[in-house]
Amino acid sequence: HLGTPAVALRHGERGTIALELADRSSLHGDAAVVATGVEARTLPGQPASAFTLRTLDDSLALRAALDGASSLLVVG
Repeated sequence: HLGTPAVALRHGERGTIALELADRSSLHGDAAVVATGVEARTLPGQPASAFTLRTLDDSLALRAALDGASSLLVVG
């Protein structure tokens, strides 16, 4: 899916996060990191459980959320 633009980030099934791609496919994960470059941006429908990673506090919150995760979705 490398190079396929992301168009939305939403709540998926069974508490997962679903990333919708421009080609209408989707990726799923227990946690998501949005790494969009110089400025942290959000995608349409992005759930509050998705993280942007800009500061130490952001990374500590992410680490805590990953303790129970079995998969991770990285966008960026």
